[in-house]
Amino acid sequence: MTEIITTATALLALLAGLAALVLFARHDSFAAPGTGYRPSDELGTFGFRRRQA
Repeated sequence: MTEIITTATALLALLAGLAALVLFARHDSFAAPGTGYRPSDELGTFGFRRRQA
């Protein structure tokens, strides 16, 4: 019985880690220009769409 609980807990931890990795990768926080890179801006997510002065 203990083995089943240990296996289930380990499986849940692995799935949670995989889900966190997928969400992190979708955010493109480590991407370079040309690979889905979104420039960060002090005005927020849509700040880079402002007109240039």
